[in-house]
Order: sequence, then structure tokens, then C-alpha cells
Amino acid sequence: CFAKETGINNDPRTFVKNSKESRMWIDFRCNIITSFVGEVYDMILDKNKDIWLSAALYPDLNMAKNDIFQDVSSIVNKGYLDEVFSMSYGVDNGSVMPSVQSYDKVTEGKVFYSAGIAAFLETTEANFAKQIDNVFVYGADGVSIFALASITNSQYFKPITEGHLRSPSVQVNKLSITEIAQM
Repeated sequence: CFAKETGINNDPRTFVKNSKESRMWIDFRCNIITSFVGEVYDMILDKNKDIWLSAALYPDLNMAKNDIFQDVSSIVNKGYLDEVFSMSYGVDNGSVMPSVQSYDKVTEGKVFYSAGIAAFLETTEANFAKQIDNVFVYGADGVSIFALASITNSQYFKPITEGHLRSPSVQVNKLSITEIAQM
């Protein structure tokens, strides 16, 4: 398909990084993934407009596009997702917060953005609590903690039950229903 579309018959593994051919290959691959997400989104809308489509995406936006072929900006700007989760897993804030900041810029006002943080990694209770606090400070709309099995009876239980997350969560796509119920 790539050769037919571009006229380039070389093996993409031989392309020089940042060359015209390399950029064309990245764009070609990103377009495949973006159009696939769009097709899934359209199929879901055809079945049921109340279904919420989300995706967990690679945390580094440059690597996501250039190495994994996830063009997060394009997917978000085309409106193919209702919610984006960045897999911003790290043991310290130095690795988590840059991801949260860059995703906030890409998603702001377009989709609901939840920063994914890791309960499966070994970090301190204080640092885990700080990550939860900081994802909101750095612009995320929500936080997604992966994985639930890592939380039960762990050092992370207290920061979750006594911090920002002590109140029950509300599904964003059900917010109007929840507001009516509270009235």
C-alpha cells in the first residue's frame, strides 16, 4: 500500500531518521491508525450515541507518533474519542508530570482527559498521593489508577481514600443524569 500510494519501494527500516521518506512512512502509518479509530467511533455512534469511546495512549506524544504511530493530536482534533487516558506511569513526578502537561495541551476543551498513573510500580505512599494531586494541578480532568489489583491492601489505599479521590466518581458521559439526580 505504501509503495503504491507514494511510489517509494524501499524497505521503511532503511529510511534515514527524519528524512522525507521517513516522515512519509510515519504519516502513512499514523493515518492507518487514525482512520481505524475513526471507523470504530462511527460504528459505535451508528449503534448507540450514548456509548463513550476512550483509549489508553502512549505517554510521550513524540514517541507515540514517531515510533508507535499514534497521532494523538489528529485523533483528538477529528473528534474520534470522548476520553483520552495517557499511560503516564512512573515512580516519580519527574516522569509523570511532563506527560500530563503535554496531554493537557493536546486535549484541552476537546475531550475528557484522564492521566493514568501506576499503582503497580514501587513508589512511596507520599509520592503516589503527590502524583494524584499533581495530575489535577497540571491540567488533567481526571485520574485513572492502573491496576486495581495493585491497590487493595497496599500502601496506596490511604492516599486514594483520604485524598482527592475520597468522593465517589461520576461518569462524565452520564453527568447530566447525575446532576438531575442530585437536584
